[in-house]
Amino acid sequence: RHIAWKLWNERTSLIDPILGDPYHEDKILRCFQVGLLCVQEFAEERPSISKVISMLNGDISDLPDPRKPGFARISKEASSSLENQQDFPTNHISITDFSGR
Repeated sequence: RHIAWKLWNERTSLIDPILGDPYHEDKILRCFQVGLLCVQEFAEERPSISKVISMLNGDISDLPDPRKPGFARISKEASSSLENQQDFPTNHISITDFSGR
């Protein structure tokens, strides 16, 4: 379930070799680390958006190690009872595709 965190924590096979250039490895690992910090179980352990931007820009060089991410577990009973409820609104999505002139 936490494959990215596990691979990042073990420092193994996180980056697909097809990405090539090892010069970018540090930047890719930084993105993974920041992403993992953003999905911490407790809100107080997650960085603010301004801090995320600073982390990604390299303004903050010493990033904390993320803990195993939190996740929500839904039991089969809860899942089936949610499916039977008709009160939930339908979520709609719109996609806007921009193209240059």
